[in-house]
Amino acid sequence: MTTKSQAPLSIVRVKIAPQIVERLREEIVTGVWTPGATLPANVLSARFGVSHIPIREALLVLESEGFLSLAPNRVAIVTEPTIAATSDKLIVLRNLEGLAAELACAQATDADMEDLLRLQRDLEHCFESHDLAGYHQANQAFHRRLVDAADNQTLSDFHQALTRHLEWARVRSKIRAEFLADAPQQHRQIIDCLRKRDGVSARRMAEEHFALVSEVILRGLREQG
Repeated sequence: MTTKSQAPLSIVRVKIAPQIVERLREEIVTGVWTPGATLPANVLSARFGVSHIPIREALLVLESEGFLSLAPNRVAIVTEPTIAATSDKLIVLRNLEGLAAELACAQATDADMEDLLRLQRDLEHCFESHDLAGYHQANQAFHRRLVDAADNQTLSDFHQALTRHLEWARVRSKIRAEFLADAPQQHRQIIDCLRKRDGVSARRMAEEHFALVSEVILRGLREQG
């Protein structure tokens, strides 16, 4: 007879490939790996201390997401975020941001509003102190929190996937602070719509704001050639 103390222990195996995907994706987005750079499987295997199997799995995921291309010899090459592909993604993101703002008007809690106001204060402080890196970090957090306030997991999943590409394009575009002068005011207008629970206006303001961001990013990519 088997007692509780003798029952077999279940071992949870942590998948390695998703962790490698997350690390490499972050490094590509932030410019550690620049377009045209190769990611040799043997180098990555030694770096992460794993076999080639999870490395190949990770590279295949990143290829499916558009961050890498795999040459016939299976060499992974970092791709360039093209203007056409970035424009397509920005159009979808603009609509997702608008939908998130509209849904948040109905779903946002007091805690959601407090978090958005705090992040807005952080964003404005960074902008006024010319802390561009801090501004972008606070801006990302603000938009993620707005999507969270919409309380729609499908929307959140699509938004998160596309936002990775937006951040990649933003880094490549080398946005300057003066191009974002209207952004803090537009954020305040979005928050005002949320307070009034005015979903129609919130959606319009969020889409107008994202249209400005899109224009700045695409302009920057064109300037980079």
